[in-house]
Amino acid sequence: MNIVVSSPKPYSREIQISYTADEVREKYETTIDELIAQAHIPGFRKGKVPKGIIIKNYGEAVKSDIAEDLIKDAYAEALEEHNIHPIVPPRMEEEANIELGQDFLFTLKVEVKPDFELKQYKSFELRKIVETVSESEIDETVQELRNRSGMLKPVEGRTAKSDDLVLVDFRPLEDEKPTKRVFKLDESATVVLIGKNAADKVEGHFEFPEDWPDRELAGRIYDAEVEIIELKELVPAEIDDEFLLQFGEDVKSIDDLRGKIAEDIQESKNQLAEDTLRDLARDELIKANPIEHSPIVIQLAVDDSIGRYWDVSKLEEPQLKEIREKLEPKIIRDFSIGYILDEIAAIEKIEVSRDEIKDRVAMIARANNIDPEAYYRYLRKEGDLDSVESDLKAKKAMDIVIENSTIIEEKGK
Repeated sequence: MNIVVSSPKPYSREIQISYTADEVREKYETTIDELIAQAHIPGFRKGKVPKGIIIKNYGEAVKSDIAEDLIKDAYAEALEEHNIHPIVPPRMEEEANIELGQDFLFTLKVEVKPDFELKQYKSFELRKIVETVSESEIDETVQELRNRSGMLKPVEGRTAKSDDLVLVDFRPLEDEKPTKRVFKLDESATVVLIGKNAADKVEGHFEFPEDWPDRELAGRIYDAEVEIIELKELVPAEIDDEFLLQFGEDVKSIDDLRGKIAEDIQESKNQLAEDTLRDLARDELIKANPIEHSPIVIQLAVDDSIGRYWDVSKLEEPQLKEIREKLEPKIIRDFSIGYILDEIAAIEKIEVSRDEIKDRVAMIARANNIDPEAYYRYLRKEGDLDSVESDLKAKKAMDIVIENSTIIEEKGK
């Protein structure tokens, strides 16, 4: 057997394998002899079936089987000897047929992690914009908290207005029967109900936005008949001692509450600024270290993503094409940054301890209300701890990029 490996592209390997006619003949004869020893054919004792009968009945099947075995053996040896790590199963672009008396030649094509040169991962100039908290943001949050603790009461002495809640019988004109729905009135989707009273019947046009809370109606447009059954308004909670008590013993006044809200909002803005900074660093890394990706691997990743998030059977071809076009750049970006951070981790000899992995697993478990120890055991059993380790190494690699860059901090509005 002879194996020759070439790299026609940074992301692929061609494995050319050849067996001599003598090697093929030897494999064939050995397999036939094994069949003779094992075959049960009426009229012959076990092990005494003439070779010609075995060849007549099984010869072609034997050639097919040994072709498969020879390919399998050579492929395994090629991977080990040439340190090849396939990303997807190998491809053969023509059938591999055994012909006795001839050399057996075939070529396997393998997609691998792309070869690339890590040219730069330090000394970037990055801008970090941290927004400050405005009084209006604090006001809005206070109002949201009051609304959350507020009470609904029937509207009296006036007609419906924006932000009221209505229970309605909603019947699109093409439907026979209405369904009960709860709407929060606004100046767009449900504007035709503003100014109406309980028990009023209204026929109008409804255009529900994509983020409409009732997912059955979100993004839909109707001409419908509506009967208002109940009309209620939200009465925000008063800011008193009982209201403040829910925010901790350190919050004893509205000023304390506003201060706590300001801290929480600022922490969120700081985290957003840090996340944005890391996104900028990723962009710089990809720009400085271009990688040529396998179209086959990218297409498989796109198809896998579509299969996980969409019912493909319900998508028209134009929709499918649009989704693919939107997903492909993101998937290429994710592959690129993954390869680059892996390379940084290798160069910097980044290690992750078992305790770090357990801490990360525990954090994920608590965020999802799962027992940390049970979740750790589950991931270990499923062999998924490697992905946690890989994520931690990538984070440490990005930390090195950030620490070795010039960060220009600016205050946002």
